[in-house]
Amino acid sequence: MKCRPVHFERLLNFLRRKGRSHEDAEDLIQEAMLRLHRYRRTAQRVVNEEAFLTHAVQNLSVDLHRSRRPDMRREVPLEYFNSRNPLIDPVTPEKSIDAEQRLNCIRALLDTASVRLQEVSITRSLQEGPP
Repeated sequence: MKCRPVHFERLLNFLRRKGRSHEDAEDLIQEAMLRLHRYRRTAQRVVNEEAFLTHAVQNLSVDLHRSRRPDMRREVPLEYFNSRNPLIDPVTPEKSIDAEQRLNCIRALLDTASVRLQEVSITRSLQEGPP
């Protein structure tokens, strides 16, 4: 039989309700216990150990989620989008100029938008693909 810390089961259930796998939850609890141990060695005593651990596993869970999601702020070359949904049709110069003006308008709008709106717009266009 395994010897588990006092608040282990409650923390495990808390993390499982947050959508973490059993293995991830155990790893997060272990990391929170390590933080508690380090905190005790460098600071004052911990008044409410359960609250400290709950707060720690919640923060660690958020950090894990953020580390696993794709970085939406990375730069994506225009050629990537152009290959999926061509913005420039090389058939006529008029069409090329029109497409370039539309592209400049889209860039200007995206530059004025909030970072969150830019992420949503780019994510949506990546997921939808060509019309």
